[in-house]
Amino acid sequence: MALGELGGVGKVEERRGRATDAIVMFWRPIPNWQPSPGAFAAAVDVIATTTGLLGQAQLIGLLRNDIDLEEVAQVLAALIAGVISQQLSNEPGTDAVTGRVSRYADSIATMVVRHYGADPTARSIP
Repeated sequence: MALGELGGVGKVEERRGRATDAIVMFWRPIPNWQPSPGAFAAAVDVIATTTGLLGQAQLIGLLRNDIDLEEVAQVLAALIAGVISQQLSNEPGTDAVTGRVSRYADSIATMVVRHYGADPTARSIP
């Protein structure tokens, strides 16, 4: 499994063109605004898909067996949303590869994998 499947620079770049959506969804500047059930369902689907990918990583020994996959999915979502937020608020016209914060998205994903990952010397990948 590539880190790119969990997020990283590609996800930041994908969101860059949707700055207005990100402002409304992540920062909620409109008092009492709530996403529609369909829009919120999409967010729930992202966490479910991420949790499924993490489960696959766990099955092949990339992640420890004792971790809570929902926790890892939520941590990743928060970190990626933070990177996207920084990119959109500070450098909206800059691509994700060269942005001051977004260029480190892969490093952030790597830190998460190192924190939750299995001991690389103890795993065998089929």
